[in-house]
Amino acid sequence: MIQIAVGWEMAHMYQFLDKKGRGRTIGLVQEVMEDFDVMDVSDQKASDFLLKDEFVENRDSQPFWYWYDFGDDWWHKITFLKHTKADLKIFKGVPLCVDGEGSCPPEDIGGPYGFDDFLETLKGPNSAKKREMKEWMGMSSRDKFDENLVDLEYINEEFDEFYNSSVWEEGFGIDEF
Repeated sequence: MIQIAVGWEMAHMYQFLDKKGRGRTIGLVQEVMEDFDVMDVSDQKASDFLLKDEFVENRDSQPFWYWYDFGDDWWHKITFLKHTKADLKIFKGVPLCVDGEGSCPPEDIGGPYGFDDFLETLKGPNSAKKREMKEWMGMSSRDKFDENLVDLEYINEEFDEFYNSSVWEEGFGIDEF
């Protein structure tokens, strides 16, 4: 669900950690797991791991960390907020994103520093680097990258598709998704 909300492609390993740095490395895609065979994550498939067991029920819903793509080093602090009556009115039993901030950094952009460079390059004057980045992103020369865009409708459509897929029904066997 985090991958869908952020807009990434589920292409890298990740880890969930508590505030003391304890956690588990999760192998997401078999090919990625084989690339990191030195980490011995073969028994840490995403479908065998429930966040609620590790971080919610056992730790009084304290914030925890999600570390994605060990090369690019994307760190996200995850905090569960109490739901409101308004939240319950719009919730229909399907995962739902009600708010977000900032556009998703492209997969494999080079982490936070690479994303900053990407944004600065796209804001700058026309250059070979800017044209190359736009081409890499599948953008035309006239397209603009909106760093503030959060498309909640799209995210929720993706959540709905995932929720109604056989992957969800079979217990999150992400390797087949």
